[in-house]
Amino acid sequence: MVYPTPSTAADLAAEHISTPINPDRIARQNRRPARTRPQLRAYEAAYLSPQNTIEEKSFLAPAFDTFSDAFSAFARGTLIATDNGPIAVEDLLPGDRIATTRYGMRPLMWKGSTQTQLASATSGDSAPLVRFSADSFGLGRPMPDLTLGKSAGVLNTSALAKQSGSAEGVYSPAQDFIDGCQIFDVTPARPITVYHIALDVHAGIVCNGLEVESFHPTDAMKRLPSWEMRDLYKTMFPHVEMMGDFGGRCLPRYSRTDLKRLAA
Repeated sequence: MVYPTPSTAADLAAEHISTPINPDRIARQNRRPARTRPQLRAYEAAYLSPQNTIEEKSFLAPAFDTFSDAFSAFARGTLIATDNGPIAVEDLLPGDRIATTRYGMRPLMWKGSTQTQLASATSGDSAPLVRFSADSFGLGRPMPDLTLGKSAGVLNTSALAKQSGSAEGVYSPAQDFIDGCQIFDVTPARPITVYHIALDVHAGIVCNGLEVESFHPTDAMKRLPSWEMRDLYKTMFPHVEMMGDFGGRCLPRYSRTDLKRLAA
């Protein structure tokens, strides 16, 4: 059998464009493929206004660690010490009085929440949570089990931490404590709601009997790639006029890698 062949320029053009085009590979003028847009994620914030009313806002922002870490310190059900006893983080409201380890009772100014993302073959966020088994830090620390976001700042009083120059210790990311026995990473089978809270000062708060830091932006702004991203990040904390209003840190924050570098 003899197959017909295109004989005109129109036939050739028709044959060429019949092949599906991958839009992700369309070249721009500089001959580079168009960049893939970052995945977006929904965030919620409740905060105390200057008029002492509770306000709420919703945001769509990139699923970058800098954004998600600000909203994902505590899993649903985490018990936070307050002036009315332990209260589940999801039941806290702006204006509630939170027990701190250094400054007594302080008002809750902001509570953020989002949902964990399901693991995927292309996602680096395969284990977004860390579970601390009951008594893993000693009797009642924590009690019961405590599930935190991987970047939640947990008080680290190890000898290495105290060599950093802070006699009281430092806050280190929850993922740095993983030992595969009593403290291990957790990948939920479905998305779950996670939270973070900010007070009128940076402080240690008691969660299931374990000290964890309240939210503080620290150097988050420096890690964002553009001014547009930084402006978006600032709008997610409407209880402050500028990021400097968070004030100083009560204790420094260092990862295990940071501590080893400082000790070298």
